[in-house]
Amino acid sequence: MERKILVVDDEKDILVYLREELGNQYHLTLADGGGSALAALGRETFHVVLTDIRMPGIDGLQVLRAAKQMAPECEVILMSGYADIHVVIEAMNEHAFGFLTKPLLREILHTRINDALAVIRGREDRRQVLQELQENLLEQTQFAQRLSALAAMSGGIGHELNQPLSGIRVYTATLSRMLEKKKPVDETYLRDTLEKINQQVDRAITFIEHIREFSSGKQSQEEEPVDLLPAVSRALELFTMQLQGDQIALELEIPPDLRVFCNRHRLEQVVLNLVANARDSMRPVSPGGASPGLRRIRLRAWRENVQVWMDVEDTGSGVPEEMRGTLFDPFVTGKKLGQGTGLGLFISRKILQNAGGSLELLATGPQGTVFRIKLPLNVPQPS
Repeated sequence: MERKILVVDDEKDILVYLREELGNQYHLTLADGGGSALAALGRETFHVVLTDIRMPGIDGLQVLRAAKQMAPECEVILMSGYADIHVVIEAMNEHAFGFLTKPLLREILHTRINDALAVIRGREDRRQVLQELQENLLEQTQFAQRLSALAAMSGGIGHELNQPLSGIRVYTATLSRMLEKKKPVDETYLRDTLEKINQQVDRAITFIEHIREFSSGKQSQEEEPVDLLPAVSRALELFTMQLQGDQIALELEIPPDLRVFCNRHRLEQVVLNLVANARDSMRPVSPGGASPGLRRIRLRAWRENVQVWMDVEDTGSGVPEEMRGTLFDPFVTGKKLGQGTGLGLFISRKILQNAGGSLELLATGPQGTVFRIKLPLNVPQPS
C-alpha cells in the first residue's frame, strides 16, 4: 500500500528539496503553511506528517495537535532550525514521533520516516492478527451456542425421530404377523406398506441431515437469497413439539413472497435463539406475568423499503430492568447456572450485523417482549 505523507513548511526551498528527496518513494502532499496543512488534514488521512515548527499563524505544534485529533494513528515528525529543548519536550508530550533539526541530513530524514512507517505497519499487523483472533473466537462461540440450542431442543428432537421410527415399527410388525400366520400378502398392499416405510425413513433422514447441518459449524459462510417463510418454518420444526408440550401457541404471519439476503443456517440459529428465549420467559409462568391463556409466540414479517423486518413477540414475563442495558453483551443471562450461556443474543446480533441487518429489543414488560430483526431485502433482478 502506498504510504501518504503530508509535508508542511513555509519555506519554498524546503518543500522543493523534500519533494525531490521523497517524491519517488511516497505519495506526497505539500502544504506551504499551517493553514494549508489543516485543510489537507480535513480532506484526507495521512500516515506521516512532516512539519516545520516555527511558521507564521498556525505553527507546527498546532498542526501536530490537529493531526492527532483527526487521525490518532498518524505519526508526526517535527522539523526546526532552532534547538529549543522546551519545544521538543512539549512536542513529545503531544505524542510527536520524532524531531529533526535543519539543515536536514538525508540519512536521518529517511531513518525517521522509515521508523515511523515501521511503527504503523506493526500496529496494522497487530490489528489484523487481533481481527483474525476475534473472528475465530466468534466462530467458536457460534458453534458452542448452536450446540447449546440443540441441547435445549433435545426433547423435541427425540419426538421428531420417534414418530417415523414408530411408524416403521407398526408397518414391519404388521408384515411380520402376516408372515407368522402364513396369511397371503396382497402385492398391492405390500407395495403400499413398503412405500410408507420408505417415506418414514426419508423423513428421519431429512431430519437428521437438518440437525447435522445446523450443528456441524461447517456450513457455507456466504449469504444467498433465502425465502423467509420456508427458512423460519424449517428452523421451528425442531421446536414445535416442545412448544406444544408447554402449551405455547406458535403463530407465523410471514408473507410467502418475502425473500432476504443472508446465510440460511445462521438465520435459523437467530430464529431458534429468539424463540427459545421467548419460551423460557413463559416457563414457568411468573407471578404478575402472562396468564396461561395468553402463552403465545408470534413471528410477524413485512417489507420496509429495501429491508425485511420481522418481529418476534411473546407474552412472557419480560426482560428484567437491570439487564436491559447489557442484554446484547456476551455472557449476560437471566437464566439459572447451567441453563444458558449468555451468548445467544450477542451472537444473534453479530450474525445479523454481518449480513447487513440488525437486532434490537423493541419493547418489553410484564405482558411480553418484542425483538425486531432487520435484514436486506433480496429483490429479483430483471432477466
